[in-house]
Amino acid sequence: MNTRNRFAASVIGGVIALLAISPLASAQKNRSTPPRIVTWNCSGCHEVNGNAQLPEFPRLAGLDASYIEQRIAAFRAAPAPPSDELLYRLFNPAAAKKIAAGSSPEALANMVGIAHAATPQEAKAAAAWYSSQKPKPAPGHSANPAPESTR
Repeated sequence: MNTRNRFAASVIGGVIALLAISPLASAQKNRSTPPRIVTWNCSGCHEVNGNAQLPEFPRLAGLDASYIEQRIAAFRAAPAPPSDELLYRLFNPAAAKKIAAGSSPEALANMVGIAHAATPQEAKAAAAWYSSQKPKPAPGHSANPAPESTR
């Protein structure tokens, strides 16, 4: 085999190797890269890993994906308020309770808009991402608190 044929064979072999490795690398990258909706919309409150540090925001890491999707759907089902109505809901909790039971007026003010802006596919991707994250203990709490008798 001459030099030209060897070069062509090595180039073709390299291309085949890259094509075989590429899907594996891309699948591995997708497991470690959060969806765009998480980095652009959700992470401001819930953080990228779902372990929100402030008590006002729910920690989503490790929650069941179907539960997260149901909560987003409940916010999406709420009517999108005009901007001046947001203030009304913040200062009138009785009206807020009619929209999504168990949600604070502040959560409604933020989540209704986010849920309306997200597509069902984005909501599903965010739910899958957060359910795959490892929950961490809340700040100030240890992962394995010692029993009272050992303190």
